[in-house]
Amino acid sequence: VEDEVEVTRNADGDLEASGGNATGEVSFRVLGRGARATEERVAAMQRSFRAAIPILLDCRRKAARLSSPAGDITLIATVPRRGRTRLQVRSSTVADERGGRCLRRFLARHSFEEAAAGRSTVVVTFTGNEAMPVRDDPDDL
Repeated sequence: VEDEVEVTRNADGDLEASGGNATGEVSFRVLGRGARATEERVAAMQRSFRAAIPILLDCRRKAARLSSPAGDITLIATVPRRGRTRLQVRSSTVADERGGRCLRRFLARHSFEEAAAGRSTVVVTFTGNEAMPVRDDPDDL
């Protein structure tokens, strides 16, 4: 069933759930840290990010304009019971900072499940442009 989310404990003892698109261009890990983290919150955040895959893909595309978008963007997401979600880029290994800005801007407008309320860490991973065509192919001349 699509709504079921596997929440596990990682080596650091944090709750964790992951997801991504079918072709592997974007993936994400939701981490619930500390005593206040719940499986329900981590699962709700994972479902909310899964619903936001089109936003993640668009931000990956924007990050690929000047160079490879490959890398991780770590976000701190604070989802209130009411009002606008706050997202902070904690760190990024993506060369173009537009990827992180895009995620912060568009995910703040995204509707998160009510059960996602609270603070979570989300690591979004973009893969590189390995499938991009090679320019100046001798067969094209």
